[in-house]
Amino acid sequence: MGGVRKISVDDSGCKHLTINYRDNEWNHKHRYIHKYYLSAEDKGKLLPVDLVALEESLDEDHRDLWRGIVPEIVKGCTIIYQDIGAEKCVDSDLARRGLLAIAAYYKDRRAKLTPEEVRAALNLNEWLREYEKTLLAKLLSIEEELKNGLRGNDPFLVDYEIDLKLDFYLREDDPFYDNEEANKYDCDSHSALMCIMKYIDYHEGVISTPNYRGLGDDQDHSNICNIEHSDPVYRVKHCTLFRELIDHSHVPLNHLGRIGMIWANIEVQYQNMVDIDLSGERIVVRQEDTWQGKLKEHD
Repeated sequence: MGGVRKISVDDSGCKHLTINYRDNEWNHKHRYIHKYYLSAEDKGKLLPVDLVALEESLDEDHRDLWRGIVPEIVKGCTIIYQDIGAEKCVDSDLARRGLLAIAAYYKDRRAKLTPEEVRAALNLNEWLREYEKTLLAKLLSIEEELKNGLRGNDPFLVDYEIDLKLDFYLREDDPFYDNEEANKYDCDSHSALMCIMKYIDYHEGVISTPNYRGLGDDQDHSNICNIEHSDPVYRVKHCTLFRELIDHSHVPLNHLGRIGMIWANIEVQYQNMVDIDLSGERIVVRQEDTWQGKLKEHD
């Protein structure tokens, strides 16, 4: 999700990159790059999804951004947002600055951590491991209350959904915390918001099974692919949330010490559904069958 749909080249050699404007929401890595690696001026010219297009437009022999290599000459391009019927021209200088920002991010991703950065990462992982247990206990408590509502034929409740979302914020002494100029074109709603972790599964119903992997499982979720095995941070087990933070939310290890606050949101959706038949003189309502069907599904 969030990648280039089509790349074409016109007669002048200019690349046309087709992408969806609304994919900005899903490009967590490039949102992070946009926020912390682009200049304030370039933030107003490039969107996170534009950075995706620029990175994916590179020829195979130039895909060296991970090693910090950016071509000296980068051609301009046209970015086409197919879902809103708009397009943008990006000149060569702006395109190269965008690629340099991406390369700087990858440099941080592979940087050797200082002792202070190692300590911050290890402390966070250990604290999140215990925090998961608190979150899991609350989620299960809410789940049981809702299931009791279904069993008790609550006159409204026929189904429900529970979502867990975590917002990670910068420390107040971080230069980006309240930097009006740096965050003038920030895509997020708060200048201090580092990342949002959504759709965290806790796999209710299989927690007691031996193969359960999820929130609060006390298993190792570390991913050592392309990582130096001797790194101290990878000598310990990573909890689920720590893995989500560095692997799926794309926060570099050397940035974890910037975190100053975590805000947890448990969102419960109480759902109601009523089947009606309008073919007779009066509305025919079939609520009981709906409830019983839903109750069987949850049992």
